[in-house]
Amino acid sequence: MKILEAKKTILMPFNFEKDFEDFLNWNKKFSSLLLPFLKFDNEEEYKEWMRATLSLPNRLDWTVYTKEGKGAKKIAFITLSDYIPELMANLHASCNLKPIKQLLSKKNFEETYIYDVLSRIIKFSFEDLKLKRLGAIFPKKHKFAIDICKKLNFKKEGVLRVVDLIVFSLTEKEFNKIWR
Repeated sequence: MKILEAKKTILMPFNFEKDFEDFLNWNKKFSSLLLPFLKFDNEEEYKEWMRATLSLPNRLDWTVYTKEGKGAKKIAFITLSDYIPELMANLHASCNLKPIKQLLSKKNFEETYIYDVLSRIIKFSFEDLKLKRLGAIFPKKHKFAIDICKKLNFKKEGVLRVVDLIVFSLTEKEFNKIWR
């Protein structure tokens, strides 16, 4: 898998030894929101489920680091899941939410780390992977995620009603019109 560089960040292929514990901690809350029907008897069952999920062949995972200042700082994980070559994938991001919410309050969204990372993933998805559609699925109560999708020109497709997830997407045609 490829290292992706953006202006302010670098996306390194996910490394189980270095990244798994942070990934578990940052995703624990979202796993319970997205998968309320999954019940784990203990922490080890959750870890095994996450380990198996991260090993699926139809996903690409990166750890995101800052490039600025003294040394790189881990700030997020980015995943393209449900990846079907030259057709589609779904974008997922997990991070420590407090700094991300603070970053989103900046006047110029294009100067934020989140814009830097996501714009690089979007370009990689359409230019390198030749996707026709890039989706984003998240709990509909996450207003900041809705704002991000809108700022990145994703269009709302609908809501998965039973699990209250909202679906946004960007198509190849929209990417070519807006991002090129």
